[in-house]
Amino acid sequence: MMMMIKNINLLKSCTFPRGAGKRAQARAGKFFLNCALTYNRFFSVNSNLLLASHKNNIQIQRELEHSFDFYTWFVGFSEAESSFSIVPKQDNKGDVNRFSFMFAIGLHLDDIEALNYIQSKLNFGVVRLLKDECKLVVTKKEDIEKLILIFDRFNLNTTKHLDYLDFKKAFNLYFSRENVLTDVLKTQRPPGPRLRRGPRGHFPPPTQLSWEGREAWGEILNLKDSMNKKRTNFEMPIDHNIVITKSWLLGLIEGEGSFQLWRNDVVAVLSLVLTERQLPVLEKMKEFLFNDLGFDLYSKFKLGSSSAITINNQKARKNSKASALLIIKNIYILNNYFVPYLENMPFLTKKGKDFKDFKLICSLLYNGSHKNDEIKSLILKLSNTMNNFRLSTNPKEVELLNNSEMNILVNAPHVVKHLNDGRQIDLRTDKIIHQHSSSIYEVIKPNKERVLLLTLFEAADIVGVDIRTLSKLLAEVSTDAVEVKGYFVKRIAVFVPNVRKD
Repeated sequence: MMMMIKNINLLKSCTFPRGAGKRAQARAGKFFLNCALTYNRFFSVNSNLLLASHKNNIQIQRELEHSFDFYTWFVGFSEAESSFSIVPKQDNKGDVNRFSFMFAIGLHLDDIEALNYIQSKLNFGVVRLLKDECKLVVTKKEDIEKLILIFDRFNLNTTKHLDYLDFKKAFNLYFSRENVLTDVLKTQRPPGPRLRRGPRGHFPPPTQLSWEGREAWGEILNLKDSMNKKRTNFEMPIDHNIVITKSWLLGLIEGEGSFQLWRNDVVAVLSLVLTERQLPVLEKMKEFLFNDLGFDLYSKFKLGSSSAITINNQKARKNSKASALLIIKNIYILNNYFVPYLENMPFLTKKGKDFKDFKLICSLLYNGSHKNDEIKSLILKLSNTMNNFRLSTNPKEVELLNNSEMNILVNAPHVVKHLNDGRQIDLRTDKIIHQHSSSIYEVIKPNKERVLLLTLFEAADIVGVDIRTLSKLLAEVSTDAVEVKGYFVKRIAVFVPNVRKD
């Protein structure tokens, strides 16, 4: 009401050109009065809408915090499997009259239940089945607004964050100018040039748009043409931080990770492949695992000086981009830390089936059961049913393990015994397996200074004795330190939790 009074007072203060008739003044007065009344009705209605929207946003924010694990998983999964798209739409005459904004996640048809679950948790979007693929598609304005709340609260870590920012900017630009863009484009076009795709795939703005509207149109098209595969600027905002959480990591692994067996060497491997530009994200992930997997001080020392968790670069091949890989193939880390870290978390996709088989394989390799030829053969057979081999669209015939064979694997006897100092004994020969020890060495000097060393050779060098002499002395004990020339030397197990090391 106060706004309306101000507008009426403004109306009273208006002056008209000399010679203007009373009828003209009356028409002008009526026009300004209608404008004032319309503005106040608009202000009142939209104030209520803004208030309702604010309350709705608060409710959504509470839901985001309540379901923290799901939404961070969803963001991690979106890093791998989602896309943001700005799509010019045409009417039945072929004229572009509006833009559509779409968020989509595309998966193999075998994972349709995962998409249905995601849709039910989000409570928006539509799941579609397209031949060998299923898609979760979000296009409604109110649903995109909810999606924006999610990605604003839990930001994307990879350069997909840049696509999201451009997508959000274009969306807000399009819908925040109701009288400039959206409503104009929805009305029937007046006679004039038809709005079709112009040179180089660009769409000229409608002629009836204001100058401001034409600028907005051009900016939306520029944003569209700088996203996804067309992106050339990969500089992240200065305020962007890479935030890794356990559930985000699981989401990314379900999208881009692989649990596999290198069959030639019978080595279990976790690998996670991203484009080379995501190297900072992989480095943060490695740092996160270093701190979150529960390694003790001695294991962290070994980890910081080894390639147990490594990041490799791969050059571009044919049509593929250069990539970066995070790889873990140390069986101690996989079996004792990584598998237990993930085994109580809910996998949503078929990747959970691969993880279950991978867990069994890691246990068999850790305990040396694969040294038995029958067990090794069954492990290889199991690995040939994982990943793409298990897809319903796999054209090759896959031989599954029967119940009897699976029971043989589950109950396979151990072939090695792990000692408290990190060494292994072959139970068939009762001899030490020197190549497979997982140890470091601690030397306490006469002045009480403690030094951690990676190899027996380094320890022998500090003490000043032959390596064979020190090896023989250490072989006589399994946990206690040996004294040599006033030095105390101890072999300590690493990557083996719950082993006393003091």
